[in-house]
Amino acid sequence: MECRICGSDAMSIIFQADSCPKYSHKYLSGEELKHDSKIMLKVAICQKCSLIQLSEDFPEDEYVSDYQRNISFSKLAQEHIDKFADKMVLEHGAKNFIEIGCGNGLFLGAMAKRGANVVGFEPSVAACKTAKASGFKVENRFFGKDAPKEFCGYDSFALRFVLEHVPAPLDILREMASRCNDGAVGLIEVPNAENQVLNKKWFEFFREHTIYFTPQTLLSAINLSGFQLVELHTTMRDEFLTVIVKKSPSVNYDWKQEEMKKQLLSLIEPGKKTWVWGASGAGITLLCETGIKSQQVEFIVDSDKNKWGLYASGSQIKIVPPSEISVSPPDAILILSSAYEQEIVNALRAQGFAGKIGTIFPYPKWLEGKT
Repeated sequence: MECRICGSDAMSIIFQADSCPKYSHKYLSGEELKHDSKIMLKVAICQKCSLIQLSEDFPEDEYVSDYQRNISFSKLAQEHIDKFADKMVLEHGAKNFIEIGCGNGLFLGAMAKRGANVVGFEPSVAACKTAKASGFKVENRFFGKDAPKEFCGYDSFALRFVLEHVPAPLDILREMASRCNDGAVGLIEVPNAENQVLNKKWFEFFREHTIYFTPQTLLSAINLSGFQLVELHTTMRDEFLTVIVKKSPSVNYDWKQEEMKKQLLSLIEPGKKTWVWGASGAGITLLCETGIKSQQVEFIVDSDKNKWGLYASGSQIKIVPPSEISVSPPDAILILSSAYEQEIVNALRAQGFAGKIGTIFPYPKWLEGKT
């Protein structure tokens, strides 16, 4: 057995039951009773990432016929749904919304009522039929890589009480991320295994729930899937973990270093006395990588007196205090410390520096006017 999150095989059994029901969310007719049976259940914990999980998956086809999980009969549950539909639409701007495992369409309805365009995926025939009867577009199928490509470009989604059922939660989260725009927000809900463990609720282990998330293991799954945590709530008397996530922006590793070097060098004009401000690690690295020498930049100004009189490695430019500017004013100063840029500009103008001031962020340029 391997962990369903990290893949480790370092698993330890923490609970075993010999007389669990074959189904906890599928209800039997009188005719089906003769095929009913009890099963053995083994629960393990991953020694590497601490994810609690069953030793066996629940068969996917069992979700297709008449699997039921309806909470629409509870006033408290409806209030919970309304609260988080408000958050998604009013606070986070959800407009183009998809729900995976939408059940009978209760949350779809709450989102649609608030103006969102909604679509759902639901493998249960019975639940899907109910959701469609309410007028919603719902695909009666599992959600995954084989879902039609038209289902993409969403700014919001929900996975409410889905991840605890699936054998590969990272796969469904990553597929959801691939179907959403950068910055899309998502609502994820799972039972709170931390509450279950602390309160010794051994009877909450059942066959349909393959995975039991604590806040820590849910956060691990979220981070590994291209999402960032926005909000985490323990809800319904701490029974649920209800989180709002945001899709991380796509990362482009084109650093454009040669372009930046050229822009920086273009600001150092021959015949003009140019200094730089900021002997930080980043500043010294930038000077060295760009090939700037003391013949082009006479001094590095820095407020740290421990650096005064010393030289930067690579460029070998001498570091001087800010007071040196008044003694021998340069024509221009380039600020290499972007975090302190405005503070440095204010200090330069306060001491009467009238030359040009430049910045390196977001690209090397001269600042306009008396900034």
